[in-house]
Amino acid sequence: MQPPTTKKELQRLIGKINFTKVGSNCRDELSVHGLVKIKSDDEFHGGRATKKRRFEIKSTMEPPVLVPPQQDMPFYIYLSVADTSIASVVVQVYDGLEKVVFYLSRRMLDAATRYPEIEKLCLCLFFTCTKLHHILWTAEIVVICKSDVIKHMLSAPVLKGRLALMSDSIEDVTELRLWSLEKIKENKAKVARAYNKKVRPKEFHVGDLVWEAVLPLGTKDAVYGKWSPNWHGPYRVDQVLKGNAYMLEQLDGVKFPVAVNGQHLKNYFPSM
Repeated sequence: MQPPTTKKELQRLIGKINFTKVGSNCRDELSVHGLVKIKSDDEFHGGRATKKRRFEIKSTMEPPVLVPPQQDMPFYIYLSVADTSIASVVVQVYDGLEKVVFYLSRRMLDAATRYPEIEKLCLCLFFTCTKLHHILWTAEIVVICKSDVIKHMLSAPVLKGRLALMSDSIEDVTELRLWSLEKIKENKAKVARAYNKKVRPKEFHVGDLVWEAVLPLGTKDAVYGKWSPNWHGPYRVDQVLKGNAYMLEQLDGVKFPVAVNGQHLKNYFPSM
């Protein structure tokens, strides 16, 4: 790790530190505000205190290597919460040394940021167990925290509040989503039935006389202006096609090469 020599390199180093920090305690120990004040992008050289601080940061930034989980060994879950985020570390003990198995973190939304600290810890534990349920389901778990999270989650008065939502299982959430999907389908079918009651289907047969709408709709004749006709014809239905399409012909037998959709036709009733 090379020491930073410019302001931009120092900012990049601070960003890496903020990314690798886990927990509020680490944030307090590695506060880099006031480390060096720089007003330009010129090179700088810190004093003895700055170099000492840099070595402390370097030793803290070295991330531990993750190890694969072992089901025959207990898992230790460390919980940590901040103002807008929660984080947890799952470790196992190998030869008297703690080895990190998983890192988990989550950003909280506006409502969750106003939770009390004990409820944030409960949410952190629930989030960790939910994400790693396939590993922690049959294993021994030891929760390490400054508060008795398990006792708080199992207390009856608390379960009536927000933690009751946390304690719902994934199967219940899936059933609720499926029930909501069925309700949406029922509502759509109800709207379709109400709409279809007002729809009057138009069917034409071979030999019927029809008007054809002037396409595109809204076209105005340069001579007549706003008094331009909206329909022209009459024409005779020569052939009925699939999809409510019809082939037309003029009254003298001249056929049109392009089919017309039935929504652009209406019956023609001679006045005499």
